[in-house]
Order: sequence, then structure tokens, then C-alpha cells
Amino acid sequence: MDTAAFYDALTPSYDLFYEDWEEAVEAQGEQLDAVLRRALGHGPPGTVLDAACGIGTQALGLARRGWRVTGSDVSAAAVERARREAAARGLELELSQADLRHVHDHHGRTFDAVLACDNSLPHLLTDEDIRRALVQMRRVTAPGGVALVSMRDYAALIAAGELDEPSLRPYGTRLRGRHRYSVFQEWLPRPQEDGRLLYDVSVHILADRPESANPADPGAKTVPAEPVTGRYYAVAPERVLELMVEADFDSPERRDGDYFQPLLVGRAGS
Repeated sequence: MDTAAFYDALTPSYDLFYEDWEEAVEAQGEQLDAVLRRALGHGPPGTVLDAACGIGTQALGLARRGWRVTGSDVSAAAVERARREAAARGLELELSQADLRHVHDHHGRTFDAVLACDNSLPHLLTDEDIRRALVQMRRVTAPGGVALVSMRDYAALIAAGELDEPSLRPYGTRLRGRHRYSVFQEWLPRPQEDGRLLYDVSVHILADRPESANPADPGAKTVPAEPVTGRYYAVAPERVLELMVEADFDSPERRDGDYFQPLLVGRAGS
């Protein structure tokens, strides 16, 4: 399953990855707002491109804080859900479908800040594809602007042996109204002959609906009938920083503690 199909299948139930998705939208919006204010030297209204917007987890929180947010994502279903979520909150988001490797070709303009958060970049499975995406992100970053990439710390995971063999990753039980869902992932490492470590992630979402629950209740979710599998590249954040330099970002740096994942910050020269 390619990345677009992976997220198309997960879109109706994607908020189940969070114990409380609304709280996550607020928390991540607050965290990213603080990072952008420090990095840019000003607050809203500035322009932000969320180049891997998904269902809007980061874009909605930033738009609520006054940033002028444009979003795009490889998944058409995710973009459509983000559009509905924005409308339900009375927020203005310009949303469209686009691959990270073509964001400048698609948008054709620059923004004060460009985001690719929540481990989206490692869906690109080679250094060259990541470099292509970063070059495109650099081209849509206005002079003096910044790019933010958040990702898992794969160097730490590999050092701890967490990608040595298949493993189960429970997310927990989610309650939505009278409906209960169990969410977990299976990780299957796939070492490559050229030294790259790829791994498959199979997402399982199990629905437990009491007989008294109405399938039309607000808490009811459409969940995949079978596990949904996507692939990632366990690329170290330090390698991504090197690729950001190759993409012409100035002095990219890693920041821990500002966001729920390590945050890589690159600047566009004036």
C-alpha cells in the first residue's frame, strides 16, 4: 500500500491515534505557535504552509491562533476531512492535494514558514527522495523564513534495539461516546542491502460497540476491516539535517523539548 492509500484508509478513524484529538490540536498549535514566534521574530498574521497536513492536527491549531495557513497532503481523503474540520470550526484554510516532493511545483509561491510534522518525511524511502522534498520545501520558504520538520528519533530507537525485530506498539483504548476502540501497531523491520533500514507499520483498529449503541451516534467511527500497512525509512534526524544543508537551508538545528517529537529547524537565507 502506498502512502496516499495508507492515509486514505485511515482518515475516517485517524483521530483515534490520540486519546483526545481536540486536546492534541490545541496543544500542538500552542507549541508550534511558540516555535514560529521565536524562529520568525514575529507572531500572526504570517503565512504557513503545512505541507503534510493530514486531517489538520497542526494546521487547525495554528489557524485558530491567527496564522494564515495553507495545507496540502498526499492523501485526498485526509485533505477533504481537514476541509470539513476547518469548516466546522469556522476557520479558513486553503487546502489541496500535493506530494511533499512537489510542493513548490504545486503551490508556486512562498510562505513565512513551511511544516512537515508528525513523522511525515520518513514516508519517503530514500535519501534522494527526502532531498527532493527538502529542496521543494526550501523553494517555498520565503527569504528569512523557516522550515520545521518533526520526526521520530530513529537513531535512539535503533540504539535501543527497538527496530531489531518485529514488535507490537499499543496506543490504548479510545472511548468515543458509547463506542470503544482498541488501537495498536505492528512494526516489521525490513533491512535493505544498501544499509537503509525500512520498516512496515500495520495499523489495527478494533471496534467494540455495545448492543445499546446506535451506529449513527457521534462517537461511531468507520474503521478499516483489515490492518492497514504503510512503510517508513528509519532515517536518523542527524542525516536529515545533513540533507537540509544540501537543500540550501542555513544552519539547520535539532531542538528537543519544544514539541512532542524532535524538531528540525532550517532557515532560508535572505
